[in-house]
Amino acid sequence: MQPNTPPSLRRLFAGIAIGVVVGVALGAVAAWKSAASVVFDSDAFQAVFLTNNQVYFGKLSGLGSRYPVLSDVYYIQAATSQDLTSGAKSGEQLQLVKLGSELHQPQNIMYLNREQILFIEPLKPDSQIVKSIADFQRK
Repeated sequence: MQPNTPPSLRRLFAGIAIGVVVGVALGAVAAWKSAASVVFDSDAFQAVFLTNNQVYFGKLSGLGSRYPVLSDVYYIQAATSQDLTSGAKSGEQLQLVKLGSELHQPQNIMYLNREQILFIEPLKPDSQIVKSIADFQRK
C-alpha cells in the first residue's frame, strides 16, 4: 500500500485479509472434522481402493487419522491354472487371499496412508466377497 493511502482504505484491506485467513482456517477445520466423522461399522467389511490400483477388503478404523488401519485383510489374486495332460494354460481364475500367507508373512493388518486412498465402499453382508471371506474363515 502507498504511504498516502487513507486510513479507511487500510482498515478495509486489513478486514478483508483477516476475513480470508479466518475463512481458510474454518474451512480447514470443517474438512478435518468431516473426514474424522466418517465412521464404519467395525464388524462390517469395506473395499478400499488405493491410488496404485490395488483393492483390499477388510475392517477399516481410524479414517480420521493420517494412517487408517485395515484389519482382517483380504485381496483378490489372479491364478492361472494349467492343464496337466496338455501342459497348456487353461485360463485365469480369481482367488481370495488372506494377508499373511505371502512369503514374507506380514501380520493381518495394514496401516494405510490416507492420502493414497481413492475411495472406500462399505460391502453388503450378502456380497460375493463377504460370502467368500466367511467361507475362507470357516475352513
